[in-house]
Amino acid sequence: MTRRARPGHHPPPDLTGKIVIVVDDGLATGVSMRAAIHALRRFRPAAIVVVAVIPERRSS
Repeated sequence: MTRRARPGHHPPPDLTGKIVIVVDDGLATGVSMRAAIHALRRFRPAAIVVVAVIPERRSS
């Protein structure tokens, strides 16, 4: 049985041996980031770089 591509459906990119950068603009508990890293590992990237935006503290 062959699988036909659905409109708008693309296969995942080939990440094998590549550096993957994951950016999170709302890192609170880190649960979503850990899930993303876990999912990415199956694609065997060379490295996974995590970037989290931390807002600057304003002085009163």
